[in-house]
Formats: sequence, structure tokens, C-alpha cells
Amino acid sequence: MNPLRSLRRFWTSPVRHTDEATALFSRFAKRHGLHHLEIDAPVEVLWEFPIQKGLSLPLTLGLQNNDELNFGVPGFWSSFFPFPRVAEQFESCLDAWLTGGARIVRQRRFARIASSSILEVRKGGDWKTVYRAFGGDWPHDADVIQIRPTTHRMSRSVDITYQNVSPLPILLFRIGIHQRADHALVGNAALSRGALEKRHRALR
Repeated sequence: MNPLRSLRRFWTSPVRHTDEATALFSRFAKRHGLHHLEIDAPVEVLWEFPIQKGLSLPLTLGLQNNDELNFGVPGFWSSFFPFPRVAEQFESCLDAWLTGGARIVRQRRFARIASSSILEVRKGGDWKTVYRAFGGDWPHDADVIQIRPTTHRMSRSVDITYQNVSPLPILLFRIGIHQRADHALVGNAALSRGALEKRHRALR
């Protein structure tokens, strides 16, 4: 027997949060006047926000494993769980991203697998780490991407050549490789340093 399958009870919550996640995504879209596409994929909920007024990079939101919230932009994908514990903070992070109160920082290392992309949220006068994802492609020349709060446009330091690159194809590719009947973890597991982070779903 595949030892990973024997841990399926740790990966998937027995409680489904599809309605709550849909409501969360809807509130976010309504607050910021954003339109979205609902994507048919082997996960509970998957919304794609294309480039539009107030959003100069495509944004992907998802729910999988019944209680795992996902936030993705080109070059970054994250997984937050369990839903009841992280939903409020996750929603705050989304608002912060749209209003310039959040940024993603790329820390480059000698090898891509050792590099990391860090989601940071401003707390007072400091930037606090919320999530760190290792490896992955980084389709930007600049090492920091952030939406400016006054115009909701990307900072000039971002290479606009890649603004039409959606994170969705990478997500679907990962689902195709890793997805099982119980919705195995997709994307990078978080570190324990951030307020929303866990080392591994099996350790909850």
C-alpha cells in the first residue's frame, strides 16, 4: 500500500467548507469591485481574477481538501489550513494585497529549489512573514511585487512583461500530478514561522 494513501485522513478534513469559502471569495470580490471566472477543476472551489481595473496581476483563489484555502499570483502559490482557524486572517491578507498592505519578496539562492517567495503583510511599521514557498519559477525581474495602495497598480519595479502570466496553469499541472481521490496537498507546504503556517498537513 502506498504509505501516503494511509495518511489520507490527515490530508482531508471531514468537514466541508465550500459554502463558507465561496462566501469569503464573494465578499472580497464585492468589496474591491472585481469580476472573476469560476474554473472547473478537481478541487472544491477555484476562482480566477484576470487583470482588470484595480488588479494588474491575475489572482487565483481556491479551496481544496475541504478546508485548505489557496492564494496565488504569478510566481507564488500558498496553502492555508484549517479553514476555521485561518479564514479571517486569510481574508485580511487578500484585502492587504489589493490595498498595498502586502507584498511578495523573492529570496534568490544558488539553486532555484533553495530560493523562496515570501508573502509579507505590513504590521505597524514592519513587514511580517505570513507564508514562505520554496522553489518554483519567478517570472519577474524585480525581487519584490506589490500593488500600490492609491492606484491599485503594480509598483514600477515589477517587470510588466509578465503581467499576463496566470498562476492557474501551474496549479492545474500540480493537481494533475498530485491529486488523488482525497485531494492530496497541492502546492508548497508552509513553514511554521508565519501566523497561518503549518509544516505539513499530517502534523495538524
